[in-house]
Parts: sequence; C-alpha cells; structure tokens
Amino acid sequence: MDNTSAEQFFVVWNPAHGLPRHQHMTEEAAKNEAMRLASHNPGQDFYVLACVGKARRVDPVEWKATDWSPF
Repeated sequence: MDNTSAEQFFVVWNPAHGLPRHQHMTEEAAKNEAMRLASHNPGQDFYVLACVGKARRVDPVEWKATDWSPF
C-alpha cells in the first residue's frame, strides 16, 4: 500500500434501496444528485455521505485517513 491518503469522494444513499454505486468527486455534485433523486421520489430520504478513509488487508491491515476533515 502506498503512503498516500484515501481519495475523498461522496455517495448518495437511500436506505429504502441498495447500496450506493456511484462516487461523486465533490460534495456539491452529490448534493445535486440527492436533490434530483428526491424530486423524483417523494417521501424518500437521500443522504450525502463522505468517505473518511479506507482499509485494505496487506498484512497487517492498514488504515489511511483522507486529507479532508469537517472539523
């Protein structure tokens, strides 16, 4: 595993349906997609989630945080 941090991305999740599959490279893009989906699906919630890091098994398991922090 390289020493770079995890790449920051966002996903839109609707708990009534399967797992998100598309990565949005900006929060704004994910927000726009969540709003678009909500407009076509009344009464359903669409959440914008941010990647905070990643794990990968490479004996031992390593953790790399993203460069981004909301705090």
